Amino acid sequence: METEKQLQNYIQRQCKERHIRCYKMHCEGKTGFPDLLLVSNGYTLFIEVKSPTKNGRLSTNQVRLLRELDIEEQDTRVVDSKEDAAAIIEKFDDLRPRLRSIPTF
Repeated sequence: METEKQLQNYIQRQCKERHIRCYKMHCEGKTGFPDLLLVSNGYTLFIEVKSPTKNGRLSTNQVRLLRELDIEEQDTRVVDSKEDAAAIIEKFDDLRPRLRSIPTF
């Protein structure tokens, strides 16, 4: 059985292969912040990773923060399996434009 950390590492590897920026999040003084932030070509996605054993539950602070991000129209997901992670990353990858001009200053 995989651990939450192994699932998180899997997500980070998949993002790296697809050239999606993936940041491990830690919000000083704010418990419950999502574990990962994916960023690519103007799109962002917050991911809370839970144990693949299905024993992981969202804490009250995690639920509150996910709701706050949702109110701000930020895309959030809770992931507890490789299959869910792969599907979410695939959809995220499909959303972003393949070519984007970068302004010169």
